[in-house]
Amino acid sequence: MRNHRFRLPKVTPGFVLLWTMLYYLGATTWLLPVFAAALIHEAGHIIALMLTGGKIHSVEFTAAGLIIRQDEQRPLTYAKDLICVLSGPFAGLLFALLFLLSDGKIHSVALGGMCLTQSVFNLLPSAGLDGGRALQLILHSMDIHTADRVLRVTTTLTGWFIAIAGAFAFVITGNNPTLIIAGIYATFFIFQND
Repeated sequence: MRNHRFRLPKVTPGFVLLWTMLYYLGATTWLLPVFAAALIHEAGHIIALMLTGGKIHSVEFTAAGLIIRQDEQRPLTYAKDLICVLSGPFAGLLFALLFLLSDGKIHSVALGGMCLTQSVFNLLPSAGLDGGRALQLILHSMDIHTADRVLRVTTTLTGWFIAIAGAFAFVITGNNPTLIIAGIYATFFIFQND
């Protein structure tokens, strides 16, 4: 008989702080679409992992998103890992299309827009995002050292691009420095493991 241990997902203080802050700042209109889009995205990863023969070791809710750790005793090939990485954004893009082409009501448009935004953002070639992991997997099949150097450069450039775009948006709108913070975080994320 197999040992099936169910582990409750870990919820970090950063996750609770982020969602509390969003609620406090009055972003309640967007809380449900953001959370629903994130669940759709992560469901894409989980379904792909199960279909490719992988196994989930643990799930953790953090301020940076949901972290799904694979069971290291059942490693996937580069190709299967790439499928799992890209399945989250693919699920988001698919649902974005479905919601945006549905009834046209504000909740459908909001959810479709959020699925689209999260998918496109997650496909950026930055460490910690699906696009960065996909780039790393593709390049690892050629040379691991080149892959790490390329990912370091694309992460830095992506972070600066996001921060500069966020600064322009902040100057124009006069509020919401979120993209600036995200850009700075993305720029320095790669140095976290050094």
